Amino acid sequence: GASLLRFDSPWFAHERPERLRVVHDLPAIRASHGEGIAFHAEGPVIAIDGTRLLATHHGLRLHEAVFAIAFDAEGNAVRHRSFAGADVFRRVEQWADGEWLAGVSTHEGLNLRLPCGNVGSGGGFFAGRLGADDFVCGPLAEGAPVLVPAQVPRQEPTGVVQRG
Repeated sequence: GASLLRFDSPWFAHERPERLRVVHDLPAIRASHGEGIAFHAEGPVIAIDGTRLLATHHGLRLHEAVFAIAFDAEGNAVRHRSFAGADVFRRVEQWADGEWLAGVSTHEGLNLRLPCGNVGSGGGFFAGRLGADDFVCGPLAEGAPVLVPAQVPRQEPTGVVQRG
């Protein structure tokens, strides 16, 4: 099993350790355009907007699984999920529904489908929209974080321009 008292678990919010409490949702995280997201191999951990999240699969060690966070157009984290088993790439793609993602993967099937080549045995990170030009991925480096610029889209105006 896994200890419920880990201080690096995404299931805890701990502004101060003496006020530790269990949570089931992501804390308020915002990925601002141009800021970095750090992916640490140990854990693996995603550090974004001053918050460190331990990537887990149902609260357990990430083994042959994927942990992803989806962001809305304003850069707010809106949901997270872990995936394991067969056909993971298709399931992640359907779940993402075109939204910007940040995540880590130790799932060999997904890692082979990503355009980042061989990520090695330590797993890989990914950020962006699957299949889009802003998508980046690579191996998780042992001991050092990998910084990826936050490329969360800016809201485009939706007004109609009339010519005449």
